[in-house]
Amino acid sequence: MTHLAPAVPVLHLYAQPEDPGYLAAHQAFAANHPWFTLSKLDARSHFSTFEVADKIAVAIEQLVLQELVA
Repeated sequence: MTHLAPAVPVLHLYAQPEDPGYLAAHQAFAANHPWFTLSKLDARSHFSTFEVADKIAVAIEQLVLQELVA
């Protein structure tokens, strides 16, 4: 993703793993790359699209709206 020119917006939605280091690494990456955002979903499995589909839909809609306004 860092080699794409121009940079494209990336939204990383995930529920697993629970490892705090995984989240911290992504937050550090996001701090240095404004085009990258992430959200840790409150779901128990790797199938968050089934568990929290409504939250995923809202996050995607927000990303699209941000890009339309920008």
